Amino acid sequence: MSTIFIWSASWAEHSQVWFQSTIVYEFLIQNGYKLVKNAKDADYILLNAYPFDNYEEKLVLLSLYYYLNTYKDKKIIVFGSAPNMIYGIKRIPWLMYISYSEYEKFDTIFHGTISIKDIHVWRIRFFIPLKLEEVSLWDLLHNALWSNLKLETNYEISEYDLSITIDSIIDGTYQNNTIEEYPWDYNYMEDSIDNFYIETTRGCGFDCSYCAIKRVSWYTKSFPIDDIISDIQHAVSIGAKNIIIIDEDVGSYGIDIWLDFAFLINKINEIPWDFHIKFYYLEPKHLVENFHRIAPEFWENKVSYARITLQTTSQRILTLMNRNYDITEVLNICKKIKMYNTSILLWSIVIYGFPTETYDEFSDYFRLLKYFDCTDFLCYADKKWTKTYNMQKNSHEEILRKSLIILKMKQKFGDKIDPVIWSPRERKKILASCY
Repeated sequence: MSTIFIWSASWAEHSQVWFQSTIVYEFLIQNGYKLVKNAKDADYILLNAYPFDNYEEKLVLLSLYYYLNTYKDKKIIVFGSAPNMIYGIKRIPWLMYISYSEYEKFDTIFHGTISIKDIHVWRIRFFIPLKLEEVSLWDLLHNALWSNLKLETNYEISEYDLSITIDSIIDGTYQNNTIEEYPWDYNYMEDSIDNFYIETTRGCGFDCSYCAIKRVSWYTKSFPIDDIISDIQHAVSIGAKNIIIIDEDVGSYGIDIWLDFAFLINKINEIPWDFHIKFYYLEPKHLVENFHRIAPEFWENKVSYARITLQTTSQRILTLMNRNYDITEVLNICKKIKMYNTSILLWSIVIYGFPTETYDEFSDYFRLLKYFDCTDFLCYADKKWTKTYNMQKNSHEEILRKSLIILKMKQKFGDKIDPVIWSPRERKKILASCY
């Protein structure tokens, strides 16, 4: 039987990507395939990534280049989000492709007796094979068992690396001999034994101007409510303490089957066992629309973590983002959630440096520290084929200055700020200026 190696990476949406890869990992394991920890020992190399912006797209292309040139005798499959998010990638003739909405193709290729649609994920796996940038496992794995490890590399992404294109891979004009693999020990690591991951819906019910998710999943697909409840009941009956809902937006649940987020939550709240729900991710519009119909005891007893993707505190920028909710109303709901249970960890995300953003709008983001236990400050980054790609951008100097301000604020407020804000090259400049 064939041996298989899985590579999976994305620093923007790593949890979702590793969840997808773990589904494939479990499918192969349960169907008797041997998963190897080094690509040289594999018959098939499976590559998954989430190229959220142009910079990450270059990292994916660098990884593809490495495997295509190092293991020319292997069968290579690109799966997940990358086949749809990287324009023109399907022109590379030596690759096979399985998009996120076509996972049933794994059944056809690998002839499993257990279908991939029947696979459930207990502990997600972390796949970290290439030394393309410094990786702090605390940042990536959060509370996983391996969070005390740190992988470091001297590899620095150069301007030459960023020049890589689909054409340069196909015609052989791109050359790089510096990319290396980590030791096999760092591949296929497991998350905490207490965590059970579940999808309630696939895709997102919105079309944000800066986001390429619609290229991955054009329509929202909600899973049957009875299946979701059955999965959670099974998980808690065998010891799961944390049910992690890993959807792109759990709030979109039901919009395709005449149900809604509140209906799902109230059904989950009826499950009597002792467990906690963690939401990755919750779009504020659905929270506003459904909050008044969710039983307060759900927030009091069931929820331990919710990542609410606010994205901005400016109503003007929110309109440019093609998002529609009242920011003050969202923040008032967050205050109510904390009144129900002060121990709930509320985490938010803002995108700073968004096209046309003023310094006053940027400065206003720091008031979120009053409402959230932590806020990710994520720097806006372009992605081709999005509506904001041709909008007027902040200058590189403005982005660096704003990044410095965020670092200074982190020095003051500590863990309440998480600066997920720059590429490795820019990070060195900023840190040198800050310290």
